[in-house]
Amino acid sequence: MLSFLTRKKDASIEIKDYVIRYGDIKHRAPVVVNRCEEYYVPEGIIHNGKIVDMDKFKEIIRTCVQEWGLKGRNIRFIVPDPAVVIRKVDVPAEVPTEEIQGHLYFELGHKIHLPFENPTLDYALLSEDEETKEVLLVASPEEVVDSYHFQLREEKTKPVVADISPLCHYRLFHHHGAVKEEDRSLLVQMDLQTVTITIFENHQPVFMQHVIIPYKEGVCTIESTEEGKLAEDAQFPKEDMINALKDMYIEINRMLRFYEFSFHQGKKTITKILLTGDHIYFEDICEEVRSNFSLPIEVLATSLMKTNSDDTIDRRFHSVLGLAVKEGV
Repeated sequence: MLSFLTRKKDASIEIKDYVIRYGDIKHRAPVVVNRCEEYYVPEGIIHNGKIVDMDKFKEIIRTCVQEWGLKGRNIRFIVPDPAVVIRKVDVPAEVPTEEIQGHLYFELGHKIHLPFENPTLDYALLSEDEETKEVLLVASPEEVVDSYHFQLREEKTKPVVADISPLCHYRLFHHHGAVKEEDRSLLVQMDLQTVTITIFENHQPVFMQHVIIPYKEGVCTIESTEEGKLAEDAQFPKEDMINALKDMYIEINRMLRFYEFSFHQGKKTITKILLTGDHIYFEDICEEVRSNFSLPIEVLATSLMKTNSDDTIDRRFHSVLGLAVKEGV
């Protein structure tokens, strides 16, 4: 989605407010990882997916490109979750397929309302009948996508594909046989600072909700060294961080009910929860989710993805690996 060009065997990176991650695979089936790296970003450089300190961001991305050997390589990158909107849209049946994207742009501010201006739009045709075509709309602020694209090009890389993290995670679950076409899945990304919840039908995302975890001041402080490693004095008090997630379980339940009653008027329900994310206390969160919800919970084992030397890869790299296993665009 949000594709710029068509390429294969690209390097994959993810940029979040607090970290930049890189993944490179040698084989897709089974997944054999060639290399994974990360650089923790100091606070105040990226906020809600937007670059707010361009000079410091340039220094960091330059360091990453040099140390990870990305110069001259094709790059796939993940658009930050706060900058992504996913929703279903109905288009009149008489609109030709090749004109759907133009129609979507025309309806901006009329029938289609987004929380930002000047979006870049992508779409997928989900279904059609005599009256309407049901379209999956994916939108991001053009300035956000273009800023990452431009900075990557400035460092002599070749950004060729922009994707979204829910698709990357879901792709990895699908790659390992954890979901079937008839499943109606709720993908829950429990990350260090945010929770992203996405509904999937027929292997397509149909709704996405992004929520900032309401930590108390000072609870989740990400301090990094000059080399981009987590500083020893980074503060992650377990009890406070786990307690801050209580409202997130309410949000998950709200999404389950939203799907059942708003999407399908009580006729369909979510069949399973796909749980992933880079939260430092992910295993404890798994237990909390299992105790709060009666649905089947799917969690990918870290042993499914290994390096050439048979080392396992931490779950926090699953998003970039999900991008790496993507065929074509």
